[in-house]
Amino acid sequence: AIGTAGLAYNSAFSVIGGQSPYSFAIAPGSGALPSGLSLSSTGVISGIPANSGIFDIVVRMTDSSSRTVDKPYALTINP
Repeated sequence: AIGTAGLAYNSAFSVIGGQSPYSFAIAPGSGALPSGLSLSSTGVISGIPANSGIFDIVVRMTDSSSRTVDKPYALTINP
């Protein structure tokens, strides 16, 4: 995914399989999103990124049966 520092960013994760509803979080020990962005429990990364760079995180999806899947995600924020 690609965004630009100082401009609004919005991207949603989708899920195939498992039991809805799903919840999303950044996995423990993962990297962090740039300042100004956040991941909602419904799987939407949004906000206005303050910093440029490449941000590698691991997103953890948990379904209603408490099954979890961790997915690496790379976000590039251009200057």
